[in-house]
Amino acid sequence: MKILFSILFIFFSSPIIGDDISDFQIEGMSIGETLLDFISESEIQKNIEINKYDDDKYYTVGLYNKDFKTYDGVQITLETGDKDYIIQGLDGGIFYNDNFEKCLMKKKDMVKDITLMLDKNISSNENVINHPADKSGDSKIHTYEFYLNNSTSGNYSDSILVYCTNWSIQFEKKYNWTDNLRVSLSTREFNYWYNNQAYK
Repeated sequence: MKILFSILFIFFSSPIIGDDISDFQIEGMSIGETLLDFISESEIQKNIEINKYDDDKYYTVGLYNKDFKTYDGVQITLETGDKDYIIQGLDGGIFYNDNFEKCLMKKKDMVKDITLMLDKNISSNENVINHPADKSGDSKIHTYEFYLNNSTSGNYSDSILVYCTNWSIQFEKKYNWTDNLRVSLSTREFNYWYNNQAYK
């Protein structure tokens, strides 16, 4: 069963998922599918974003489509060298220009809705951390993460992450980045890489 993430969630009377991250969709896309089902290879190449990671195992493609139903943009994570363009991670983003408190309120609402949809035994964690891309420690991420039940010996699992990023003024000016809310779907392999290799 595919589950579409949107701002307003449909409520179900019983839990509807177990541990399969590919059951979820953001703007019709799911992890494990080829991005070629949605856009052409030339469009993929045209929309590759500047690599913000220190390691190049993965890269991202950014799509900003006025026809998206929920998000201002979608970021798709792909593995470098994969000619099939299999989706490894998905982020749906909503921008909040100079209104970070509104971002936090929307995050709270979304977390509440997702919690009602998930099996009650799925673990979660809430935190405020420094963004690893900003070595100054001035950019903060307000996170709420749900861990699906397929953790490895390294304690990494597929996850659903809802978070608000509050970029420092310096980063906003340098990269033209905006504070944003994201719903992020990622595999345990990507999560391991992100936490151990992405920012060396």
